[in-house]
Amino acid sequence: MQRKTEEHYLNGESKSGVKPILGENDDIYEIECLTPSDSESDQLIQTKIHTALEQWSTVEPGKRSTVGFQIGFTIESFFGQQRIFRRNMSYSEAYEEAVTLESQRFAENKEAGILHILGTDVNKNSEKTTAQIRSSSLICSKTIVEKVECLFELNEKSDWLKISSSSKDGTIEFAFRTDRPETPFMRIFLTDGSFINIDLIDGYLLTVDHMVHPAKLLADGNWHTVSLDVSSLSLQIDGSSPIISFAAISEGNPLVAIQILLNGQISGVKTAESKNWLCADSKIVEKKLTEQILRKICPSYEDNYCKCFSPRSVLSTGKCKNVDERNGFQLGRRSDQLSFFFINGFSEKSRVNIVFKSDSESGLVMFAVVNTKLSMTRIQIHFNGDKMYGVQCSRTLSSLNEKCRTCSISRKDGFGNNDWISVSFFHYGDYQFLSVDSDVCRLAPEMTSSAEMQLLDGASLYETDSTVESALFIGGTYYTKANDLNRK
Repeated sequence: MQRKTEEHYLNGESKSGVKPILGENDDIYEIECLTPSDSESDQLIQTKIHTALEQWSTVEPGKRSTVGFQIGFTIESFFGQQRIFRRNMSYSEAYEEAVTLESQRFAENKEAGILHILGTDVNKNSEKTTAQIRSSSLICSKTIVEKVECLFELNEKSDWLKISSSSKDGTIEFAFRTDRPETPFMRIFLTDGSFINIDLIDGYLLTVDHMVHPAKLLADGNWHTVSLDVSSLSLQIDGSSPIISFAAISEGNPLVAIQILLNGQISGVKTAESKNWLCADSKIVEKKLTEQILRKICPSYEDNYCKCFSPRSVLSTGKCKNVDERNGFQLGRRSDQLSFFFINGFSEKSRVNIVFKSDSESGLVMFAVVNTKLSMTRIQIHFNGDKMYGVQCSRTLSSLNEKCRTCSISRKDGFGNNDWISVSFFHYGDYQFLSVDSDVCRLAPEMTSSAEMQLLDGASLYETDSTVESALFIGGTYYTKANDLNRK
């Protein structure tokens, strides 16, 4: 649970919205968090507080009343600004007058504000006149990185940032943003002089000494936060699963330092010894940085990888444009007709990315079949309700038993909301992965739900004539079997 709007933002939550904030007494408040469209370090993050002052308040004629308030943060947007109140008159048209919020700055950057509400002037013979007034919400603004010396930019392959730690427990944390889907990520130094390499692959995957782990889309230009548990030697990104452990690789040797290598921006560095952000003047920070004044991560005015929402290995180039509906195709379906794309030629190692939108609760995104002299493989991606499923089933021609792997990605609002969705099927080594926009999962034989159990027997996959050597079908209809795939 986060205590500040900026903590939500630095943990990959780049969209504005109402988010839970943990108070001083561990009470949870639903607070409106306003985030910038640009993730550059000088942009503003805002916390919007709604109060009773936003409701219309009636002022009796000929009277003066005062509303006072005091809050624990600077209200820059209020200082010296005018607020409008509405006056309703019985004998003439309504009109507006301005009132001013007067504020005085106190110690520790706090302000107290007094809003003076002036009633109707009794000398103007308007006894039946009433005035109503309201104020806007309170907004606290701060930059993403308040001190430029707490922002580190790694622009070249030779650049690095090293953080030493003498603690045997606690965490080391740092926030980062990058637009490079393939980059060395970090290096963990151990007491025996050895180290563990972690690399970012395909924008979605982290390899720990060549062992691959699905994470999420990390090369999207947004801020993300790494939390490294010193005692358990495990790593977590944006406070969510999976938790990547490398304790077995360390062979019991404690951590003494980390070296951040990724190409991009680093900030929000904290250790168990210091809960405040570490900056360039910290004694436990070493660095080698190459300055590039014109460097900009994921600029909105040009094509770049951040607009792809797809693994790098699937793309012909590393740059994408925003989705243009004029270049899309409309696939219709009726009770007696169905339209889809048919592509002849597909292999077990083929990678594919499909961008689509639908208003249906269920649908077939793709189905592929690969027949060789030794084996037969079927691959299918479909969605039903709030889940997108990926499954691959293979068998040798000498056996009737298929071996299937599957995984699913959930979305609260489902996939039939008529929004563009990017879906990819790709490989790394002997593993297969399904990505949906920023999320990714690895196809595995483990049975995690009743729905995936039904997919593992291959009965829910389409079939083709055995004479079809290899083909890819894009689009179509997915018909659920007798069992309900939405059932948990």
